[in-house]
Amino acid sequence: MPNPPRKPIAAGPQGYLYVADSGNHRVVRFDAQGQSTEWGSNCILETGAGCVRAEGVELPLGAGQFNEPWGIAAGPSGHVYVADTWNHRIQVFDANGKFLGQWGTGRLVDVGDDPSLRQSNPYGFYGPRGVAVDRQGNVYVTDTGNERVMVYQVSFGLDGSASTDFWYQWGSTGPETGQFLEPVGIAVDAAGRVYVADTWNLRVQVFAPGSDGKVDPRPEATIQVTGWESDSRENKPYIAVDPGGRIYFTVPDRSYVAVVNLSGKVLAVWGGYGTDLSSFTLPIGVAVDSAGKVYVSDSGNGRVLTFEMP
Repeated sequence: MPNPPRKPIAAGPQGYLYVADSGNHRVVRFDAQGQSTEWGSNCILETGAGCVRAEGVELPLGAGQFNEPWGIAAGPSGHVYVADTWNHRIQVFDANGKFLGQWGTGRLVDVGDDPSLRQSNPYGFYGPRGVAVDRQGNVYVTDTGNERVMVYQVSFGLDGSASTDFWYQWGSTGPETGQFLEPVGIAVDAAGRVYVADTWNLRVQVFAPGSDGKVDPRPEATIQVTGWESDSRENKPYIAVDPGGRIYFTVPDRSYVAVVNLSGKVLAVWGGYGTDLSSFTLPIGVAVDSAGKVYVSDSGNGRVLTFEMP
């Protein structure tokens, strides 16, 4: 049976578009001319299956390899962050795919609802599916199975290697304001607001930064969504924000993309099941570049489509 064709995407500096080709355990980068470069192969850290060290340089076991990467983001400095979902870690690369570092235990850590476990496991993930980077280079991760958002500060040495410091987290399991059920897609806008696709609560929660730079765990806005009812392991929604503050999200099971504003007003909806250039089959990833161009990974059709909003 072939691997499911999930394809979260991210737009980065220099016109690069990055695709987390989850089912093939790799990252594919496209330049502005559409030429592709790829890196990665399958490695299951918990069992050691397929895990190798890079040739010619001593790197951690499994570095640059993946087990269904579900999330990807490109920071303002051009570094690429990949949520290596079922290896329960985040990996960092340069724009050409050179491995720079990682964090996470490499095994599933279920912290449950115990506050002490949640606080004492800042690097313990349960299937992280989303990653985003703000203008200061802070990295936000949706620790999906643990129903929380984790925030890290990443620095780079003279040799380019990445080191990570845990900063803070928020969220717990449930339907109440500020809680999550299956958080997946995540995005940060120019003002530092953080948008989370709170999938099984059928909503996008928007968190605003406070005076200390950390976001307030009480959302500034909540936007209700229809079409995220599926409990499928594969059909997960992603989210993006354009320079004008418009919010884009995918509805994979209904094969469309929606655009709303911060108050939840629907500005546009497009798609529908099909194979023509205005239709989708299982759209998963969505990204917006600095010019406002919108990219949608039409996963079931094995392609990325590009759109321009009026």
